[in-house]
Amino acid sequence: MNKEAAIANKRNQQIIVQSKNGETITGFPVDTDHPSRLILRTTFGPVWIPHEEVEQVTRIISIKRPKKVFQTCTRY
Repeated sequence: MNKEAAIANKRNQQIIVQSKNGETITGFPVDTDHPSRLILRTTFGPVWIPHEEVEQVTRIISIKRPKKVFQTCTRY
């Protein structure tokens, strides 16, 4: 499995895979015992892509910002 896909799988992150012919597929990587395929869980169902066809893998990282907590000073 590609390094970025393995990290995304471990952290439950979505990835964008760009193939050599320019097609892009978005989904969640799935563990597999087949060493020559990358399997993605997409909204249209599972899709497998041969590693030879993968040009680039990009992870989509969610950034959650905590709500600001306002403190009031009671001392003067």
